[in-house]
Amino acid sequence: MTSNIPYLSQIEKMPDAVLLLNPKAGCLINCNDAALSLLGFPDKHALINRPLTALSPDVQSDGQSSLSKSTSLFSEVMQKGFHRFDWQYLRYDNSIILVEVTLTTLTIDDEVIFQFALRDITEIQQKITSMTELDSLRTGTANSAIQDMISTLKKNTGPEALSGLTVLIVEDQVFMQSIVAESLQLFSAKHVIANNGAEALEIIKQQPIDVVLMDLHMPLMDGFVATIEIRKIKEFAGLPIIALTASATDETKQRCSRIGMNGFVSKPIDAHILVKTIRQLTFESPTH
Repeated sequence: MTSNIPYLSQIEKMPDAVLLLNPKAGCLINCNDAALSLLGFPDKHALINRPLTALSPDVQSDGQSSLSKSTSLFSEVMQKGFHRFDWQYLRYDNSIILVEVTLTTLTIDDEVIFQFALRDITEIQQKITSMTELDSLRTGTANSAIQDMISTLKKNTGPEALSGLTVLIVEDQVFMQSIVAESLQLFSAKHVIANNGAEALEIIKQQPIDVVLMDLHMPLMDGFVATIEIRKIKEFAGLPIIALTASATDETKQRCSRIGMNGFVSKPIDAHILVKTIRQLTFESPTH
């Protein structure tokens, strides 16, 4: 079968690299200039009549033998008439390129011919590989950062974050008492409840307290007065007192600071902010 057959001359007009194979003979019968350029062959005489296996490495990128894999592919295309797949080819200088192959069957002079349309995807694959490696690196870095963050959270805001502390909750609203108490229990802190500032004064005189959570607005004795009274007692001069209030203005914060409060947590209570503030004034305090 030679190039004087009209169809064979038409492949020269095709933009893709094209190889024609006689499956019975197992060798190439024609190609176009685009195929010569892609595979690096100097002319058609160097390529035609070569067995297709001579253009492939022994093993493909998936680890399969080129010979056995091509046999399977040829069998499939004979059944379907069309197949598309990636294939590693050997160029004339024995370098390897990755090609997307569109394989179809033709009938010329009552003989089945395989047409291979080739598109070089080596550069595309390299970019994909580079992006995959970069994503892997990013993912690894991100995972490392996430693990560090998780480790820090476990240490600072995990279930044992407030273990060993007894916290006095000074709050007149039963609902808020319950919210704060449950938050503290999540982080292994013990708690005592006072309904107002006067009760708080009596409690701290009777039992060890590590930190006070002080509501500002309560009947009988509010949080401001209670804090002033606590600071008058020498042994409680360093007792951490954290204000709890929905009035999160700068003026309120400044007033809390002036009378001797050490921290400020706004309502509604964010448990992690509460835990972080308590830890800063207890475990992480240089005087603790």
